[in-house]
Amino acid sequence: MTEVPETLKPAVAQLTATLRVAQAPETPPQEKDGVIESTEEITAALEKIDDPSTPADVREELIGITKQVTSALAVLGDPSVPPEEQAMTVLTVQRSMSVLKMISDPATPKEMREDLADSVRNVTLVALRRSRGGADTGTGVRTGIGTGTGEQTGAEIGTDRARRKDLRSEKVVTAALSVTAERETSEDNSKGLAESSSESSSSLNGSTDPRRSEKDRQREKREAEEKIARLEKQVEAVISARGLPNVALGEAAKICTNAVFETVTDSELVEGLTDLAPAKWDSTGVKDYWKSDESGQDSLDVHAQLRNNSIDQAPFGIARLVPELAKSAPADELFGTVGVPALHCLRSALHLHQKGVEAGTWLKMAEQKK
Repeated sequence: MTEVPETLKPAVAQLTATLRVAQAPETPPQEKDGVIESTEEITAALEKIDDPSTPADVREELIGITKQVTSALAVLGDPSVPPEEQAMTVLTVQRSMSVLKMISDPATPKEMREDLADSVRNVTLVALRRSRGGADTGTGVRTGIGTGTGEQTGAEIGTDRARRKDLRSEKVVTAALSVTAERETSEDNSKGLAESSSESSSSLNGSTDPRRSEKDRQREKREAEEKIARLEKQVEAVISARGLPNVALGEAAKICTNAVFETVTDSELVEGLTDLAPAKWDSTGVKDYWKSDESGQDSLDVHAQLRNNSIDQAPFGIARLVPELAKSAPADELFGTVGVPALHCLRSALHLHQKGVEAGTWLKMAEQKK
């Protein structure tokens, strides 16, 4: 049995409480999956921490990360945090945890381990600030606070845009971390992505740090935007080098759809897929688009959590579904949003083009990548 260090007992207790929340019927299934997957990675890290053969510097890194990510996951079920913020914070932690095994491995080069650990700490801290409305966006208005009139003021619109920009940046960093952890990624590319992720997340962290002056935050913000843009191109280049997968439309659409469901906010998905949802969902409404399964050559079984917290599924035609998803994750943001499954999205676009269906901006990029 793993012995938890005294310093980590509060974090483990917090994680246990978060797991209980994740099991509640009202918790969206994606958040439940994200917490469970993250907990499995944290549990493996706790075993490394307890292992006397683990080097002291690795142990200290893991202890610090465990405290940080359990604190971030604790936003789940917090009534003061909007559900969409909870979902995106869980996603940030879940994708960050993809590199925890590399950080735990004593064979990982020291500089690379430090870059990965810094990236995880930075991006989860940014997510925690965003979810709790603590990031100063330069507008003087906290995120998630409205006028109560149902309309947004100019300041609130500016704040919402800044929040979405920060969220996009988080996704790019965690997409880079996910690619770094994949076996298909070469050692050189992994090192490069780790270094760039560390640099980008450091500036992103600085741009939201309330302890810094407004001048310093704005400077960090400008640097973060430049670094994130370079990192996104780096992520795209590394993934694109693999080439588009040679798979049928059903498989390509399923993998693409699941990735978009996971990474695009529920409000965007619900709005974009309103006309595709079956009539039987109209009276209840959709709370969370969860996942899809192949269902014949031209459709997917889409699973969703309805607003009464029940789980239901219905067939969605791929020819209508994929073009709508392309609106939620346009080509210039695709790789930084979904990561490796972007290749399946582009393959889907090519398949549909052969059937006379255009999938927005994905087709042009797919033609360039094939």
